[in-house]
Amino acid sequence: MRYFQIIGEGILKGLAWKRRIHRVVNWIAGFISWLFVTRRIVPNETTRTGFCLSCAFLVLAGPIAGIADGPPSPALAAVPDNSSLPTLHLVRTFDVKGIVQQINSAQKKAVISHEEIPGFMPKMVMEFSVQNTNELKGIIPGQQVQFQLKVDAEKSWIENLRKEGEAVSQSVAASNSDSSVSGLLQSSRLTVGTPFPDFELMTENGKVIKLSDYRGSAVAFTFIFTQCPLPDFCPRMNQNFSQARTLLMQKRSSPRNWEFLSISFDATYDTPEILSRYAKLYRKNNPRQWLFATAQPEALKKMEPLLDFHFTNEAGTFMHNLRTVVLDTRGRIYKQFDGNSWKAKELADAMVGAAKIDP
Repeated sequence: MRYFQIIGEGILKGLAWKRRIHRVVNWIAGFISWLFVTRRIVPNETTRTGFCLSCAFLVLAGPIAGIADGPPSPALAAVPDNSSLPTLHLVRTFDVKGIVQQINSAQKKAVISHEEIPGFMPKMVMEFSVQNTNELKGIIPGQQVQFQLKVDAEKSWIENLRKEGEAVSQSVAASNSDSSVSGLLQSSRLTVGTPFPDFELMTENGKVIKLSDYRGSAVAFTFIFTQCPLPDFCPRMNQNFSQARTLLMQKRSSPRNWEFLSISFDATYDTPEILSRYAKLYRKNNPRQWLFATAQPEALKKMEPLLDFHFTNEAGTFMHNLRTVVLDTRGRIYKQFDGNSWKAKELADAMVGAAKIDP
């Protein structure tokens, strides 16, 4: 019986791998049940009955687990199809060519203008984490390179970085980029207490709001776009927001005057309908105190120098640095978070402090 129990456990684990395996489970369970009922394998009546009940459980396990056949969630239409990135840390590998724009060995980062990655990412300028900084030795801005981009469900990085051909001149490399690239690996400090100007945003509900609508509440905002392909960029920001919101909601002593804003800078693609579907990936069916919105290009141009936020549109996909800002109840800069290494608890703590300031 232990033998069959192991088989059953294996089948149950397998259910988590493929959505359509439920059909196979139905067939296998029915076939094995027939073998046992007809006494072709197990002569013991009690054991046979028990195993048949186990098979029946397997047949029902698929629908109960929510993996039975059916159309995918409509929210998935708003983002790239990452279904091939399961939770078991399977890694996708892409061979890529490009030209190095910037290097920071201390941060283990490189900004590379890369060619199109078919089926995954268009030609663009991107900041990458470098797995082995020894591979950066001898590589200068303007160098043509080959590398492998590795992507799992939580992060991305590059490996096997090597030179390809001659380096282009520094002037040519600079002309192929723009001033936004220089800000990717730099993070200037914002002045705490500086009043932040008011801006209009178009929400996921199709309504126009202003930042001033939240005076009296702490506000955390970050910048995203729904087609962001790398899990440690925009998706990481949303996951951190989700976890920080949960921490604030679960702690009874937390203030209640706070709001999260995920602001898309892709107003062309990220319509209210797209944003609404995308938001459900992170908020599920609870939109409380977390709004998704878009900022128009005019507003972004004004915000960019104020926040030292850098972005540009490359072939329809955006290159940008990661900057999250917390405003206090008076609309003043309270704290900034750069990059993607900060934790949700740090943001939750900052929100508590900002919300306690007398408006």
